[in-house]
Amino acid sequence: MSSRAIAFIAFIALLFIGAGVLAGVMPLTEGGSECGSAFVSPSLAAGQDHVNECEDVRNLVQIPTTILLAVGGVLLLAAFFLDVRSTVERHRREEEQQSAAPGDS
Repeated sequence: MSSRAIAFIAFIALLFIGAGVLAGVMPLTEGGSECGSAFVSPSLAAGQDHVNECEDVRNLVQIPTTILLAVGGVLLLAAFFLDVRSTVERHRREEEQQSAAPGDS
């Protein structure tokens, strides 16, 4: 696989991770009251009833946020291992070419 394709996969992975982080820190509201964000719960000073109301909203946002982060992480790992594989193959080809060349020793 070419280095451009690997860089493109890594770029797409970073886009997914960035979208997941943005969705995770975006402030949420339920019925006009603040609910924190997908991964940060509201303060307990607001009362337990308010926290319970916000759980549904937070849970609905946590699912796609977690999926975005997971897909981005998998794509980033795939790009890393594809890069390692192409580097190993390139070194292997270089060694084969050196061993096939007439002996300089």
